[in-house]
Amino acid sequence: MSLGVNFLSSVKTATSLGSVSPNQSEKRELSCSAFASELYRLLEEHQIPYCVLNPCERNADQWSDNIKVVGYLHDSAFRKLLRVLDECGLSYRVLPPKASPHQGPANIDLAIHPDDLPRCAAVLRSLNNQGYRLVRCPTSSFTAHYFTFMWTEGAKLDSITVNLIHEWRLKLLNVREVLAKRQKGKDLWLAHPEAEFTHMLLRGVLEGTDFPDYSQDQRSTALADQVGKAWVEKLTRELFGEKWQGNLWDACSNSRFRIPGAKLRRQFWKNALVHHPLRSLQFWLRECLRMINGGLSPTGVFIALLGPDGVGKSSLISQLTAAVGGAFPEQRVFHFRPMLFWSRKGTGPVTDPHGKPRRPAWQSMAKICSLVLDYCFGYRFLVRPMLRRSGFVVFDRYLYDLWVDTKRYRYGGPLWLARLVCYLVPTPDLLFVLSAPPEVIIARKSEVPLQDLRLLCSAYQRIVNELPNAVPINMDRSLGEAVTEASQTIIEHLAGQASSEKFFLGIPHEL
Repeated sequence: MSLGVNFLSSVKTATSLGSVSPNQSEKRELSCSAFASELYRLLEEHQIPYCVLNPCERNADQWSDNIKVVGYLHDSAFRKLLRVLDECGLSYRVLPPKASPHQGPANIDLAIHPDDLPRCAAVLRSLNNQGYRLVRCPTSSFTAHYFTFMWTEGAKLDSITVNLIHEWRLKLLNVREVLAKRQKGKDLWLAHPEAEFTHMLLRGVLEGTDFPDYSQDQRSTALADQVGKAWVEKLTRELFGEKWQGNLWDACSNSRFRIPGAKLRRQFWKNALVHHPLRSLQFWLRECLRMINGGLSPTGVFIALLGPDGVGKSSLISQLTAAVGGAFPEQRVFHFRPMLFWSRKGTGPVTDPHGKPRRPAWQSMAKICSLVLDYCFGYRFLVRPMLRRSGFVVFDRYLYDLWVDTKRYRYGGPLWLARLVCYLVPTPDLLFVLSAPPEVIIARKSEVPLQDLRLLCSAYQRIVNELPNAVPINMDRSLGEAVTEASQTIIEHLAGQASSEKFFLGIPHEL
């Protein structure tokens, strides 16, 4: 992320016991660029040899005088446009499309010698103490350690993942040779072009992305020019076989040619099984263990928001999902329940939540049983898979609402049953209970009488006092302040989760 016996545990202890709250630490800018600069400085300070395997594209402004084209190359009309530009003799460069806001955290890939891994604990501890909270430390394979840091920039939640790589899959690169040939950049150590190109290719193959990847188009072309056609063709023969010898070079030298990721991945494994059967078997056995570990310890976040109508749940959810968009690879918002078995008939807003009469007791009990089934199976087939993929799951209301506001759900059964079923369904990681003075709420929405609203506010307060995962959020202030508090709570929850995480077989315990 089975090297060193105490590597991961020392980092978890350091970041949980020796951490400093961002509010208590020295005031400084928290950003991805500041994080990267501080990481490289700390590695130099602790005399840990490293090299960056995925540096950001440099000299991107060298095409400022040319026509710049942004878009995807799979569209036939787009190809025609490029052909016309060629025929007219115009210089241009294809730029990658703008990144999606839900692409997930940025990554820094570092090659680290296995013997230097224990010393990285002090580096990660220092970053954690400066406000970059260590929130995830899963293993993606037995060849690297992945550490995700999160922090807040105003109302925005940002993150970055540091990948400490000490071995490559199928042993296609040797970390000692990579570090021996590293090159000194302006303020960091860089991998030599052959290692960077191989790493970029292997990562793309295993992730199933097209080659060259749109975000790496400029860099892959520059690297191919540095290493030369003969070396690229030799690497192609080794990884994909004789028939593919010229394909990679054509993809790098011709911006209109791109190899689909699925095709590349399929050919890679076909060739690996023929020429390296034992290494391939070892890799897949390790991947099975990794997937089991990921299933036992999901790294996503599951939250629910409660509160009366008009308190600001929808506004907070909208701003919160936008704020955490870059920190999670995917996110989804559910309304009250997963809706796995059946969907709600009415999709419009509820304008009179207490207008309909209660159902009979037997019908209410049947309804509540169906809700429990929907929550349990919906969690198993919809929510849990997203959490395993480090997703962000939000529920606008949850079954606890039935316990608080029986009129809204027309519940006519016994109250003890309404309370009991809340303990039978999966529990959210965090339960944000939104509150504001009843007079403020009714000024926003006057759908519930003031007297009933006061009773609801008191009932929601009792939930805060009774449930350990309940977190009160005061909405009688600016929305930005509420979003910042909720984001910081999510970070602290993930940091605590990472510090107490139980790792599966073969994972080192020093960090």
